[in-house]
Amino acid sequence: MKVDKIYTHENNEYKITINNLVLYKCSYSEKEFDHIFYMIHMITKNNKGVQVYLDMTKEITSEFEKEFVETIESLKEI
Repeated sequence: MKVDKIYTHENNEYKITINNLVLYKCSYSEKEFDHIFYMIHMITKNNKGVQVYLDMTKEITSEFEKEFVETIESLKEI
């Protein structure tokens, strides 16, 4: 797996408002399919760890990536 980009609240590409959130956009190939893999690691105000993963083939990225990014941008600190 290759990490293509790392996003935080300091990046301007996505509107991440949570200080303790890191988003990794990765890629890999398996069984002749190219994949995009997102990993979110976040620490809450109560010092609890949260992990979210999205794994999709590149074929469906144009259909679902925008929705996933909108969901990430809607997250608020808990």
